[in-house]
Order: sequence, then structure tokens, then C-alpha cells
Amino acid sequence: MIDRCVIFDVGKVLFDWDLRHLFAKLIADEQELEYFVGNIITPGWHFQHDAGRPAAEMVAERKLEYPDHAALIDAYGTRFNETIPGPVSGSLELVERLDAAGVPLFAITNFGHDFWEGFRPTQPVFDRFHDIIVSGTEKLMKPDPAIYRLAIARFGIDPAGALFIDDVAANVAGAESVGIAGHVFRDAETLESELFDRGFFRNEAGFDALMDECCIRFGWCGGIVEDEPSHVDMFIPESGPVAAYQFVDWLFEAEGIDWTNDPDKWGKHREWLKDAFVRHMKSDVVDASALKWNL
Repeated sequence: MIDRCVIFDVGKVLFDWDLRHLFAKLIADEQELEYFVGNIITPGWHFQHDAGRPAAEMVAERKLEYPDHAALIDAYGTRFNETIPGPVSGSLELVERLDAAGVPLFAITNFGHDFWEGFRPTQPVFDRFHDIIVSGTEKLMKPDPAIYRLAIARFGIDPAGALFIDDVAANVAGAESVGIAGHVFRDAETLESELFDRGFFRNEAGFDALMDECCIRFGWCGGIVEDEPSHVDMFIPESGPVAAYQFVDWLFEAEGIDWTNDPDKWGKHREWLKDAFVRHMKSDVVDASALKWNL
């Protein structure tokens, strides 16, 4: 069983998607464009394909209903990839970093089977994923809890250690209903912060630089306390928030120094160590998982 993993949505999390990206190329008048995507080829109609209905069947039926728009309806079937203009800013970089960190990656996407078969080969980023559940293939759609239960079984994951990312709050709630933690996606920067907070990313270079300055260069890391070796590493938990001053107090404790006995002497050292923490860790509070050596 995989203890920890990240599960992504695809549309509007990894890749931008909107029917207008295609049909704006084919319909010059803005009012006509909005009428077309609001009444003929609509997101709600398109979602039938996500649910498992064949695209060819849908296109043929729609052309009978709207024969004057037959050529545009055909474009939906033949040029669907043009509704996906490219990746969401910063998202693929997060995928690459997670993969490089050894985090198992999965996806659950509401995507039509036929269109997925045409889109998947164009995007090598999906080679980084262990498995991807496609709604149109399984004929299950988010937020139905059944699709998340299928993911747990097929991926072989512990839901308690998984994080699911989706731009739709209802889809996140569906994952949470089966015990998978969720993140409602807004932008890559907010997601990056969540991944740090949950320990999927470690600011190892920052900690190495912090310890190089505090410990290796200036000797603030530990000593012999009551005839036993003591080191700041001994005080750092596996996870949970650690504030700058908490870390500094551990440095003093590892040295066997109670700074409160002589605040005039040690106060300036405490401030300097706190400033070093913030400078290297880029925050005055980090998860304890970021405070690990990577030398």
C-alpha cells in the first residue's frame, strides 16, 4: 500500500479548458459565440461525454437538432484539443517537483474517453503519473464517492495519506467523504504552500543553509549536556508547525543554555538566530518536515 500520494484533477488544475478557446477561432461575433456555447455546444451537454456517452453519437444527434451549425458541431468532435490551450501557470512545475521528490502521483479526471485518447498522448507530463482514472472510461464521475473508492482500490493507496486537488469544491467534498484530504485549487502558488504545509515538499536546501550558518560556521547546534551528547536534531519532531523562536530555543537547549538567566547576554544571539531562521527558511513558521538535513 502507498502511504502518501498526491492525486490531481486535470482540467483547470493542470491544464486550462474552455469551449470558447476553440469556438472563438470559428465565430467572430462575440454575441454569436456566447449563444453557441450557451445553447448548442454547452458545458452541460459536453459533460455527457465525460459521463461515458460516445462523442460521435452526441455529435450526430446534435447536428440533427441544429443542422445550420453542423460544421461547428463537427469541430467539437474533430478539434477538441483546441479547447485546451495549454497548462495552468505553475502547475506542471509542481508535478515535476513532486515526482523528483519521489511522491507517487495519480489523477482522477472528468474527461470523455474518446477525447482523452486524443489528448493524453500529446502531454508527456502524464508519464510521471502512476495511474489516471478517466470518468468517461469508467462511466463514473466526480463527485460520486464511487469514483474515489475505485481510486483507493485501484491505486493501492492509504486514503489518510492522500491529498486530492480539484478546482470544484463539490469534487473535493466527494473525496473527503471517503477519507481523502482535499484542496480546492485556485492557483499554483496557494497549492505549493499547501504541499509544503503537508510535508510533500521539504525546504531542504534552506535547512542546510541555515545549519551551515548556525551550526557549522558559528557552533550553534549542540554540545555535551549532563555528560550526554545533545544536538538540535533531537528536539525537532517529525511534523507539525515550528516557529522561528521555538527552533532557536531548541538550539539553546541543545547547548545546555537557559537564555532567560541572562537575557542581556543571550538576547542578541537569540534575535540573530531567529533572523537566520527566517532568512533561510523563507518564513517564521515552517512544518517540522522541512527541518531535515540534505547534505
